[in-house]
Amino acid sequence: GEDRKQVVLHGLVYTLGVLVMFWALGGLVVALGKGWGFQLQSAGFNYALAAFFLIFGLNMAGVFEIGASAVGVGANLQAKHGLGGSFFSGLLATVVATPCSAPFLGTALGFAVKLPAPQAMLLFSLIGLGLASPFLLLSAFPKLVSVLPRPGAWMESFKQGMSFLLFGTVCYMLWVL
Repeated sequence: GEDRKQVVLHGLVYTLGVLVMFWALGGLVVALGKGWGFQLQSAGFNYALAAFFLIFGLNMAGVFEIGASAVGVGANLQAKHGLGGSFFSGLLATVVATPCSAPFLGTALGFAVKLPAPQAMLLFSLIGLGLASPFLLLSAFPKLVSVLPRPGAWMESFKQGMSFLLFGTVCYMLWVL
């Protein structure tokens, strides 16, 4: 129901938030000369990640619920009204998505480490645009929102089903250890 120009502007600012975070991550990768996954060579990191995924999986399976205050980390910035909220939503989306992107982007990120800095940053920009593109597309064409699935009871079943993927990840990480 908002002005179309405002909706598109929020989509662009969200995209800027995603890009800024990817530029920061790209800068770290270029500066350190390491890509995603180098930390997975540490047994301590693998153990901590397995414990985190186990806790997260148990939460998703409904064994317990993490309180709203824990889930709301960063929510104050994200809940800001106006363009600031859209920008911080983009930053937060990148932070949340980054650990999940490693298996899919490992090859590209390994390649980025070997590129000259400007080309590596271009690659990170394109990855960021890929992450932001669904939101940007929905802001440019708001009628597409009507084809998205509606919330309902199916979401709880889906969440519980997805917990088994996390349990599988825990098993794999323990096998690696």
